[in-house]
Amino acid sequence: MTKIDRIDAIIIDVPTVRGHVLSMTTMLTQSVVLVRIRFSDGSEGLGEGASIGGLSYGVDFH
Repeated sequence: MTKIDRIDAIIIDVPTVRGHVLSMTTMLTQSVVLVRIRFSDGSEGLGEGASIGGLSYGVDFH
């Protein structure tokens, strides 16, 4: 049975081509999560996910 040996997740902020205007701010970057899963048989899988507004969308830090 193949088992998961390791999971790596990296959050990066990718610059947008132009600002994405929201009601309270303008987004100049897009947060993306890159994930790599390594299995006991040596194989690996890659994936990505994005959320509009980044990880803090809807949270007011002011």
